[in-house]
Amino acid sequence: MPRFILLVSAFLVLFSVQLSPVHAAPPTKAEMQARAEAIKAARNIKVTRFITQLEGDDLALRTQAATALGKIGRKAARAVPALSEALKTENSELRLEVMFALYRIGTPAAGATPDLIALLDAPVKDIRIAAIQTLGRLGEKAVPDLVAALSDTSLNVRENALLAISRIGFQATAAVPTLISLLNDKNASTRALALGTLDRIGTKAASATPAITEMLSDSSPQVRARAAHALGRFGAQAAQSIPALTKVLNDTDYSVRAEAAFALSQLGGSADLVLTPLLDLMNDQNWEVRSRAATALMKFGTAAMPALFKALNASKDGQRQGEMIQLINTIGPPVPEDSVAVVRDMLNHPSDQVQHFARVVLSHLEGGSPQQ
Repeated sequence: MPRFILLVSAFLVLFSVQLSPVHAAPPTKAEMQARAEAIKAARNIKVTRFITQLEGDDLALRTQAATALGKIGRKAARAVPALSEALKTENSELRLEVMFALYRIGTPAAGATPDLIALLDAPVKDIRIAAIQTLGRLGEKAVPDLVAALSDTSLNVRENALLAISRIGFQATAAVPTLISLLNDKNASTRALALGTLDRIGTKAASATPAITEMLSDSSPQVRARAAHALGRFGAQAAQSIPALTKVLNDTDYSVRAEAAFALSQLGGSADLVLTPLLDLMNDQNWEVRSRAATALMKFGTAAMPALFKALNASKDGQRQGEMIQLINTIGPPVPEDSVAVVRDMLNHPSDQVQHFARVVLSHLEGGSPQQ
């Protein structure tokens, strides 16, 4: 028996040695470079094959080749000339796949900009949308051609070029002077799109502040609202527009009032100048306007408290009272000394919720619990 055990033990040792993993040495730097070169060469062969197929006559193969190049993405950049040429086909499916490829390649595909711009007036909506999205992906190198397209005789081309520039965003600062000139366009939708594009460019378009401020008196509510929002995006750099923005807080269109309140929440400015008109908006019939006004008032913090307590004490609407109470709670303590008398007067308010709120505030001030 001991001899048998010894034989089994020896067998197990031998078996375990044979199954032990062999630890290969890590690849050298030269081997890794060789592998990378091999992968690159294989990919180049593929790209070359797909370019050849794309330039052929077989529509199905051309479409598949465009799809494959899109999957390769940026590393297929040398296919851009062939892809750009393929955009001239009348087949929508192929065009869409080509634009997908150009989109995936990104900024190296900027050479395709002129052929993409030609599609901004395409009869098929999906083609126009894809062209806008692809142009927006190409970055600042596409901006000069897009700016030139803003002078096109076709309204479709001009407005879709604006949408593409908008997608490029802060990299499109070179378009700002032309965008400012478009604020005088006779077409309201063009003026609105130009404002939206300046908005997307952001603070780098703040030089447009004077021209945009003038648009607050435009005949179109959509234009006035877009102008207010753009000024808000510029932040403190657009502080000179605060007086004009406070005036449009009384605009007949609720969206203009809401965007003006948003802008004031971003611009800061003197509380003496904007508190009263913002407080008036807390009684607006539109919930969105009241919400934007509350956000703007929060930015002033404790400085807004005295006026808020007075407005609450004067309010007769239960919903508005609740919103003002919530706003005061959000701003939080301390309660200014010159508001204490108003809070005490609120104990006689006809609304139970206002009375209760006054008791809670006074209890905190006096260090006790609210009186029932």
